[in-house]
Amino acid sequence: MELFDLYTIIYICAGTGFGLFFGAIPGLTSTAAVALLIPMTYGINPYYGIGLLIGAFCGGTAGGAISAALLNIPGTPSSICTTFDAHPMVKNGKAGLALGTAMMSSLVGGLFSAVFLIFLSPFIAEVALKFGPLEYLFLVMVGLVFSVRIVKGSKVKAAISLAIGILLSLVGTDSITGVSRLIFGNINLRCGIGLMPLMVGFFAISQVLIDIEKSRTNTQYSISENPIFRAVQFPKIKDWICRWKVLCLSCFTGCFIGALPGAGGSMASISAYTLSQRVSKNAKEYGSGKIDGVIASESSNNAMTGGALITTLALGIPGDTCTAVMLGGMKLLGVKTGPSLFVDNQKMVISIFITFIIANIAMFLLQFVGIRFFAKVLNIPKYVLIPLIVMFSSIGIYCVSHNYFDLFVMLIMGFIGYLLLKYGFGIIPCLMGFIMGGMAEKHLRTAITMYNSITNLFSRPIACGLALMVLFILLSFFVRRKEND
Repeated sequence: MELFDLYTIIYICAGTGFGLFFGAIPGLTSTAAVALLIPMTYGINPYYGIGLLIGAFCGGTAGGAISAALLNIPGTPSSICTTFDAHPMVKNGKAGLALGTAMMSSLVGGLFSAVFLIFLSPFIAEVALKFGPLEYLFLVMVGLVFSVRIVKGSKVKAAISLAIGILLSLVGTDSITGVSRLIFGNINLRCGIGLMPLMVGFFAISQVLIDIEKSRTNTQYSISENPIFRAVQFPKIKDWICRWKVLCLSCFTGCFIGALPGAGGSMASISAYTLSQRVSKNAKEYGSGKIDGVIASESSNNAMTGGALITTLALGIPGDTCTAVMLGGMKLLGVKTGPSLFVDNQKMVISIFITFIIANIAMFLLQFVGIRFFAKVLNIPKYVLIPLIVMFSSIGIYCVSHNYFDLFVMLIMGFIGYLLLKYGFGIIPCLMGFIMGGMAEKHLRTAITMYNSITNLFSRPIACGLALMVLFILLSFFVRRKEND
């Protein structure tokens, strides 16, 4: 099997190291790392490409703890809760213990989710084989409304962002009627907006524009004022045994929330941190340097990775923004996700499982060996980093399509993403709308063709249950808004 080829291991380690690099830098997430690596997978062996992407996914998720602990700045959104206790530990002279706890918790959470991924994905895929267009339609709708439900701030703005994403997904030629839509006379848009230019624009170019805007007021990040750790220090075995409830609860929470379409690591981390605080006898100590808080945050956000891959592989529905980007990368590599993957390409499924385990182990080893390097990365000046990001983004996009128009699309999408972020609309709903908007249209048309009456909904229990779930989520919006008023 190609998985055991030396080059495959190298690609996994390279992707993991790249993800750690991006995760350690505030503002550069695992999603951006995966988006920038996708063009690099063009034309290479699919096993190498999958290893590169999964490595970046795992590494980027774990890397955010480095800046969260040393700078009190979360490197990724999923490491927000890590700052609550890891940084106070650093200020108290326990920098090595804080980073060691985060590293070990990330490893345990990742391996825990690997077990769930291996055993639950085939089961979910088997159930999904019973899905028809009606079930898939409501499943996609669940993902769409979830992407609005989980966004902090104005739900109206999130809904508008979702609508923009759905509108962008309609650009191009209608696959059924052959009619061109929303192309405004531009022949380059007949095939629609490319997923790669949109993703890189949203997650790389938009962040560059935000950094440029803030460059006059932001000072350079530096770890010189923080206590310098001499070596990574791991918690003793008895400390882990005493905290097995927190660890198990956080891992379960991360896997469950990760499997929800559009949820993501930040939601998993916040939920696990809140739950562990509620069940703790010393809840008031959270936020002052308690090791339990670091364990809860880091184990849950890394357990989320396996949960997110479950829905991505078994249903073809992205579990979070990073797996949404990976879904596009898998399509470029010729890997068709969904229930049929487990029947038609079992070799690839097994490879993905083993790759995920290796990536988590590589993530731990690379962090342990290169923790000082990743900490120093935080000192890279923005005026050096920004041009490099733009350059590699442009080269990667052009290498995929060899079309200069995609570079123009990347810049336009970057500007749209910048406006969405600046004014609080968010890019997560927009991306989910773009990816799942076309899927929703396809299944809706197929369902209308197959079923003549809405009464068919009541004869299909899975579709009926999913429809009720969509209705429940929508009603929760109005109930919460009424309570706030």
